[in-house]
Amino acid sequence: MQCYFVSGVLEVSPLNRSLIRLLVLSLVWLMPYPLKADFLRGDANRDGVVNSSDAIVVLAAFFGGTGPLSCEDAADTNDDGRLDISDAVVTILYLFGGGGAPSNPGPLVPGPDPTCDGLRCGDNPDVTPAIVLSEIMYNSNRASGFEFVELHNRTTDEIDVSGYRLTDGISYVIPEGTSIPAGGFLSIAQDPTRLAGFRPTIGPYEGDLSNGGERITLVDGDCDLETVDYDDREPWPLRPDGYGPSLERIDYLAPADDFHSWRTSLRPVGSPARANSTQGTLTHPVVTWWGVEPVQPSSRDTVTMTIVLDVPAAAIRRATLRSRPVAVGGGFDTLSAEMQLVTEGSLGTVFRVSIPPYPTQSLVRSNVNVELENGNSVLLPHEGDFDPVFSYFVYDFELQHTLPLLWLIPSRRAGLYQDGPAISGAVVIENGSAQPRIFDGAIVEESHNGHKLRFLKGSEYRGDRTVNLLASVDNPTSGGGGTGVYREQFGFQVFRAAGAIAPRADWFRVITYTNPLNGHAHAQRAMVQQINERFLIDNRLSASGDLYKDEKDTFEMHTNEEAGNQSLRDLRSALGNSDDDAVRQYVLDHFDHDNIGLYSVVGVFMANWDGFHNNMYFYNSLEPGSRWKAFPWDLDQVCQPQHIEFLVSFPLDGVGGTEHRAPGFLSSPFHSVPELDAAYRQRLLTSLQPGGVLSADRLVEQIIALEQRLLDDVTFWEASTNDVRPERRNQIVNGYASIRTFVEGRTAYLQSVLAP
Repeated sequence: MQCYFVSGVLEVSPLNRSLIRLLVLSLVWLMPYPLKADFLRGDANRDGVVNSSDAIVVLAAFFGGTGPLSCEDAADTNDDGRLDISDAVVTILYLFGGGGAPSNPGPLVPGPDPTCDGLRCGDNPDVTPAIVLSEIMYNSNRASGFEFVELHNRTTDEIDVSGYRLTDGISYVIPEGTSIPAGGFLSIAQDPTRLAGFRPTIGPYEGDLSNGGERITLVDGDCDLETVDYDDREPWPLRPDGYGPSLERIDYLAPADDFHSWRTSLRPVGSPARANSTQGTLTHPVVTWWGVEPVQPSSRDTVTMTIVLDVPAAAIRRATLRSRPVAVGGGFDTLSAEMQLVTEGSLGTVFRVSIPPYPTQSLVRSNVNVELENGNSVLLPHEGDFDPVFSYFVYDFELQHTLPLLWLIPSRRAGLYQDGPAISGAVVIENGSAQPRIFDGAIVEESHNGHKLRFLKGSEYRGDRTVNLLASVDNPTSGGGGTGVYREQFGFQVFRAAGAIAPRADWFRVITYTNPLNGHAHAQRAMVQQINERFLIDNRLSASGDLYKDEKDTFEMHTNEEAGNQSLRDLRSALGNSDDDAVRQYVLDHFDHDNIGLYSVVGVFMANWDGFHNNMYFYNSLEPGSRWKAFPWDLDQVCQPQHIEFLVSFPLDGVGGTEHRAPGFLSSPFHSVPELDAAYRQRLLTSLQPGGVLSADRLVEQIIALEQRLLDDVTFWEASTNDVRPERRNQIVNGYASIRTFVEGRTAYLQSVLAP
């Protein structure tokens, strides 16, 4: 059976991903179904009361040879940190001799054990200390330094936490005179100034909470009070890994080092120094597996959905699936259907239900309301998850196309939760594929030139976390005007064909739902890969290097923000040296000559007058012997016929003929080295020769192929929508005619000025 998940771990097929996830999560069945117990001093046999049998158990352990006690800490009735016969005596005197009750938490007031000693209660993971780990912000999407670990006092008394320590992944000792009031919270921040609005907050701690998972231990004296090994992979919540919210503990009686105890915060930046937004959420059950059959439903198919819950069937009173379609017309109410128990096995309890057919191009979202025999209930998936729904796409494959199809799902409330989290998403069908790829929960954001589409970790498209959908020329916003989108896509294609490191840029037919009367709207849009860590990995570069964007001499740091920009300061200092020979030697030693030379060759050929002092990224891996590289960005101004005679000296001085810009930050010192500038000119001339990467015959062939592919797709678009689009055909023809005019004229001009 093909399976879809709320989010995945690997860039693998949906079927393989489901099998991997099932294997990983199968272990949860072996974990004890939630025991709810708090500490009760004197309850040596752990039956929930203090009576004579507890004294007998202690005496038997010492004299009867019954073996070790199951909970040493609870058997230590006099709370002296030792186990001996006096503990049984204290219990007997309390019960029969008029002695006082053991110290709290005791027979009268159960609660957490505030005493630090070497005794343990190994058979019951639900016994927790008075001060607990309650929230972790390990990868914020805000400014650097917005990380914290929160502590919570879960007792009814103020507790002095002076000298308590955080160890392992980070290091911090709480200052003297620090206490946490009854039921209160305390945030320990990487940079307390970043949490100035959240009090009380202390810090800074030493170290950095790893974005890939970390071990944190809370220590009091010689006692390790609690340890958590959070992770950025399933089954741990994924959204705290760089999407804004924190990781919140939902139950202080549940083990800290169990993913069931943690959920994604429902607040955009978490809840530092205040009560967690997810308190009261049930730790169990969770959905460990789900799938639909048929794998790819059509509008004629009744769909069977199966889910697996990680609790015994005896604990479940009822499971009700709730479904609702989006991206189609109105008139569909939320469907509620009771699921049928199928089986109970070593991997969990299996439920199944049938969902009636829905129209083609429907994205059907579901969740399940699980009612337990103890009277509690929970909606699954948790509403703080990336995409708190199970999603499948109904499609009859009725659309013919030459471009990949992309359904863009705008952010809207799912209607399956009381407060209805807004969810956006996307669905892609590649050319020749019989299986839509569903990215429900992907974040759709408007940008100055279209949209950014941010895919979820573990469920990236082509490995990309972020891509840019350029605005359709029906509503041009780019600096290149109505033909800017054609120039930009073509420009990146030329860079890549020449062997330069540059983003992918491909055409898609984007389909969006407008309203019940107008149906779906189609548009041809270019998708451009975002330059980020994933881009570096795709190009076999280290994602731990320093990546900067040059935005008119404003240098934005895009990696290692928390580590600082020392590499940029060193670069600017070296290039600003008044000694020309020193600058020349630095360029020879620290610039990637092939990369930056090729950047100049392609950029000058396309008259990229806006891409040397602006609209470029530069990068250094920081490894021994590493050299600075440059990557192109924002190419909507290239290949304009008015710039056919753009000067080849532009990278050096910023003078391009009709265009004048500041000299390029990297290109000017590079081209100031005579041998590097001469090599660039020779490489440019060679590239123009017949068969060369910038030859007119090769580029015109690419232009014709792109134009025909878009025109053929318009034919299919018109047939599927019964809407003739002559204006779109004219835009395509005129756009590529303009680029062809430039290429042919530019090639002739450059050959004339570069010829020996």
